[in-house]
Amino acid sequence: MKRKLLLQKLNRTYTPNKVILLKSNKNKKELKQLVPFTKNYEITNKNLMVYVCRNFVCNIPTDDIKTILELLDHY
Repeated sequence: MKRKLLLQKLNRTYTPNKVILLKSNKNKKELKQLVPFTKNYEITNKNLMVYVCRNFVCNIPTDDIKTILELLDHY
């Protein structure tokens, strides 16, 4: 549910050049081939962890929707 809510909020927010990658146990091998840097991003026991990245540097992961949206506002 949290994933769906976050995606809805992200899709309502205008962020030019925004790319959203969802990594799960099901797609991690394919994602690693398509986007190699994701191999270092761990899948945790939490339902959702978000990395907000800019210019090849990522913030620490968070699962707080408010924090994610605030980070995106600064870009």
